[in-house]
Amino acid sequence: YALDVLYNGDEQFRVGRSASKYVAIRDDVMQFTGMTGNGMRIQTSDNSDIKFSAGTGDIIFDYANSGGKVISFADISGSATSTGSFARLEIPMNAGSLNLYNNAELRLGPEPYHATLNYNNNGNLDIAARASYDIDITHGNLLITEGKIGINNASPTQRLVVGGTISGSGDLHMGGNIRLGPGGVIQG
Repeated sequence: YALDVLYNGDEQFRVGRSASKYVAIRDDVMQFTGMTGNGMRIQTSDNSDIKFSAGTGDIIFDYANSGGKVISFADISGSATSTGSFARLEIPMNAGSLNLYNNAELRLGPEPYHATLNYNNNGNLDIAARASYDIDITHGNLLITEGKIGINNASPTQRLVVGGTISGSGDLHMGGNIRLGPGGVIQG
């Protein structure tokens, strides 16, 4: 090493603008002090990459659950698996969208009791509730502006096709005809 700093204590190395604004190496910590105006920045001057590597170890953001955020103003790409949990995933409108590719699914809720959103091999969006539970719309309306709805029918031929008995507790308002098949009756 051209510069070798060995010291059997915490305060091994410090460089900065003043005694209150500096970067220090203290034992196993790179500490940035007095950077509240601009924040701590690691940057290159020639548009080269910055890479973090921990070998087979972990790279942890927000040490000790201090309540900070990871904010990105650029695209995040790659492949990774999260074994933790997220309190909230927020994608601002001007930042784009969350894209799922191939047969990837978005899981909502704790494992193994999660609901899923995913595109199947036919390009259809599948919404699946967790086993033995329902999908509830608790506020607002479900609006379908085009396409067809099949309930117990995988290939609906009309706007709504129900395979089975329809039950209702209110009135039936029709703007067209009511057609009954052979043997059909209307009871009052």
